[in-house]
Amino acid sequence: MKQLVFKYVFLFTFLLTSSISAFAAQTATGMVNLWSVSQTPGFSLISVGGGGDGGGGGSVFCAVDATTAFGGTLMSSAATAATQSAEVTLTCSDTGQAQQLQLSSGSD
Repeated sequence: MKQLVFKYVFLFTFLLTSSISAFAAQTATGMVNLWSVSQTPGFSLISVGGGGDGGGGGSVFCAVDATTAFGGTLMSSAATAATQSAEVTLTCSDTGQAQQLQLSSGSD
């Protein structure tokens, strides 16, 4: 009986750890589809790509704390890129937090 329980625990742990890797950091390139600034820490949202514009295929949806210097700069850059219709590359962590927003090369 102990062996059976151990096998189930091992299988559950293996499945859990292998599924976590599916949520690794994500990157998408394209137009900024959404930027929403909130004064609640960690609650500002940004989405890039997925608009059918051929800019990287998928889309990435991230959260960021716009009350910090990094988050404020990132959200300001997202708003500017959206206004100017410039392509950006957005990178999110495996927990859905924005890590980097970069103007794509070739965009003015």
